[in-house]
Amino acid sequence: MTDSGEERDVSEGSRTSPRRLLAWTVGVTAALALFVYVPGPVATVLHKRDAAQLVDQVADQRTAALQRAETARSALAPLGSPVRSWSSVNCEVRPRYSDGDGEQGVVVRYQQACEPMVREIYALPSGRSTVADAAALLKGRLSESERTCYEPIYDVVDLRLGEIDADGYAMALRWVGRQGKSSHGDVSCALPVPNDDGATRVEMIVDEPLTADAYVVFSVFGETVLSNIGCERSVGWLGSCTDPPEGAPYL
Repeated sequence: MTDSGEERDVSEGSRTSPRRLLAWTVGVTAALALFVYVPGPVATVLHKRDAAQLVDQVADQRTAALQRAETARSALAPLGSPVRSWSSVNCEVRPRYSDGDGEQGVVVRYQQACEPMVREIYALPSGRSTVADAAALLKGRLSESERTCYEPIYDVVDLRLGEIDADGYAMALRWVGRQGKSSHGDVSCALPVPNDDGATRVEMIVDEPLTADAYVVFSVFGETVLSNIGCERSVGWLGSCTDPPEGAPYL
């Protein structure tokens, strides 16, 4: 004979079990929805904030880049004054690959990489517009590679070209022949422009017409600083990392 109290408990438990199951299911579903979909927009806001702070941080480093460009003026004096120059913060998106904590070669996140940059463009006179002329004017050295229309110049006195100094800054010097033909088959080589892709906080210093056939481009690059910006995933922030987040780099 079964105790009436036990019958009442079993009866009440059987009546409430579907309700509890439904409530539990709804609760878990809601939690998963928040877990999967809410962090995406929230993470985007946080990544954009971090990227903005990164750009501010790098912009503060332009003063040091400009100082290095100023100290290089004596070595570049044979070229005269630049016909165009500017400073900027240049950013790009870089993939971050798995390094042993998962399948090799898989992108686990994307990073925004920003660096301060100073560009100076010097026009060469029509009678001395070849890359050999430019190297001779600067007492520099050319590479042994086949000549194209975008050639580096090395070993200019007082310029540590291609070296990274103790503070993470480097310099580069290139001859650009706009009427030449590059190794990629271009009709002419394009000069760098202030508002190139990934450039922000551009401040023009000199801006004159570019009418010469050949130029020397001097560049100062600062140390690259990185910030995580996540990625586009197949479902919320779960699943495989497919592409950089929309709108990146955040400028």
